Amino acid sequence: MKAGNVAFKVSEVIENKFSASYHHHRACMHYEVRPKLKVAEGCKTKFCQFDEAHKDFVYTQDWVDFLIKKLSENDEYNKIFG
Repeated sequence: MKAGNVAFKVSEVIENKFSASYHHHRACMHYEVRPKLKVAEGCKTKFCQFDEAHKDFVYTQDWVDFLIKKLSENDEYNKIFG
């Protein structure tokens, strides 16, 4: 799924705000799920894969579940997003 879909699913469950453009990107960088550049090398494939046809990243349900578990803890959320 795309980042927007991930953000929607996560934001439905956790108490804090979670957007695709800011929160999802920061979470990806914090947990080192994908590289900064749009390339396949460096993706943690359990959570993220590079879609060569669209030159973008797509994410798994495992990533959604991981984010919900981690970011439901206010301490963890605040550590990443301040």
